[in-house]
Amino acid sequence: MNKFNFSDSPKNTTVLGAPPAEIPEGGSVTLSCSSDANPPVQNYAWFKENVTSPVAAGQNFTITNFTSAQVGLYSCQARNEVGVQKSTAVLLAFKAHKPASPTWILYAVITVAAAVGLSCLITVCFLWYRKEKKDDTERDVLRKDCGHSAASNQDDVQYASIKETRAAAEDDVQYTTVYFRPATHTKSPIQAEAESHVIYSTVHN
Repeated sequence: MNKFNFSDSPKNTTVLGAPPAEIPEGGSVTLSCSSDANPPVQNYAWFKENVTSPVAAGQNFTITNFTSAQVGLYSCQARNEVGVQKSTAVLLAFKAHKPASPTWILYAVITVAAAVGLSCLITVCFLWYRKEKKDDTERDVLRKDCGHSAASNQDDVQYASIKETRAAAEDDVQYTTVYFRPATHTKSPIQAEAESHVIYSTVHN
């Protein structure tokens, strides 16, 4: 009985395992190639889209320190002595490095804003309190001045009343002239001459 040994070129050539959707800068990725062939695949090669020469050889293809220059479509090629077949391309995408969100800056801004707001509030309250205290002081001084002024005016009124009363009393005084004459009798010439020198005074009460 004859046994027939059929030879076949590579079939079902594929890239095993789905690569990550995005590869971060400096990251690494490994691709593997699988193919059915008889005789078995003798060599594997990796190609990048729009590049004619292979970028790597071997069933596994590893990229380390991934950069944006390595972004693109990659496919593997399987070859045996009968033929060759290339797989469907897979995309290796680059994930741009995004700086970490500076949350501490946000916290600092919020803290500073809160401190400034609190400081402004304290300042406003202090100014208001000082103004109220100043107004109270001015009102107290005004009350004292008014009290002293009223007392002074009252003293002046009383003094004026006294003066006016005295003046009115003086106006009511009646002045009377009193003449003192001796009893009627016969005067001697000597007495008559002496009386001629008498000075009569006016008495005022």
